[in-house]
Amino acid sequence: MLFLHKNNYKAVKQQEKVNKERLTPTEEEVEAFLFLLRASLWGNFAPEAGELPDLNRLRAKAIWQLAEEQTVLGLITEALQRLYAGNLPAEYSVRNIQNATKMYNEHQLLNENVRKTFDFLLSQGLSPILLKGQGNAARYRDPLLRQCGDIDIYIGKKDYQKACACIGLLVGEEAMKHAEKSRKHMHVNNGKISIELHRIAEYLTNPLTNLRYQRLTQYWLHPDRTDTVAVGDYQVQVPGTLFNVFYVFNHFWHHFIIKGVGLRQICDWCMILHEAAGKIDVAQLEKDLRQLHLLKPWQIMAHIAVQKLGLRQEEMPLYSE
Repeated sequence: MLFLHKNNYKAVKQQEKVNKERLTPTEEEVEAFLFLLRASLWGNFAPEAGELPDLNRLRAKAIWQLAEEQTVLGLITEALQRLYAGNLPAEYSVRNIQNATKMYNEHQLLNENVRKTFDFLLSQGLSPILLKGQGNAARYRDPLLRQCGDIDIYIGKKDYQKACACIGLLVGEEAMKHAEKSRKHMHVNNGKISIELHRIAEYLTNPLTNLRYQRLTQYWLHPDRTDTVAVGDYQVQVPGTLFNVFYVFNHFWHHFIIKGVGLRQICDWCMILHEAAGKIDVAQLEKDLRQLHLLKPWQIMAHIAVQKLGLRQEEMPLYSE
């Protein structure tokens, strides 16, 4: 049974309106969308003869709808521009220009806020670690292709209260009045940017698996076991590779079984695995997945990553037909 918060009535009505206006994509439109997505993910802009979808047979609204729902506007925009160039119909080309400009501006704003937030926390003697978001964007061929989200920062239990106070100084008293806290994190808006400050990376509902998961995160999300990536021209700490592939997977699997997930998060997983090919301790990964009863879910999603999104089978650990 679904219980709705009293303040969600308007949101539900708005979603009902959206659902009524939503097109039902044809099988051909879905396959064309996936073709465009794979082309951009892997930079494959020289398809075999006859492979390129015929845009005249597809509804532009259906393609853009899928791109919005799956949060992959940047990837679809690039694929259309690179594959069709001067032959792109007007209903695609106008939207392409709008998308490219919008996403560039969003990345500039988000990257600047990552720098400001991390600089401030570091100046206060804290050790922030960037989860997902722009840390995942850094794994793409072009980080601007990944649609922007919020800023997720892992700080840990020990320094959590101090970090909350520091974020309060950064965003201001008025923003903090509307901040929301859960057992996992504090969520606050800094202007147009959302910041989530994590005391724990994730919470699992099963007590035993949650205990195991917390031990894993406390070990791996330590400054001595992190990697560094560039967000714009700024270097930030992110989870180490072995933990990151596991963490990103668990995060989107949790979303998938609770309320659904967009393909952006599975694309992130593909990009991390592609970059980490040959560097993952597969035996340790399998041990961790089995301890948390996640091996079969991993293999289910692995099939989607390989068969639908084009990740090479040899780059997917523990792949099974």
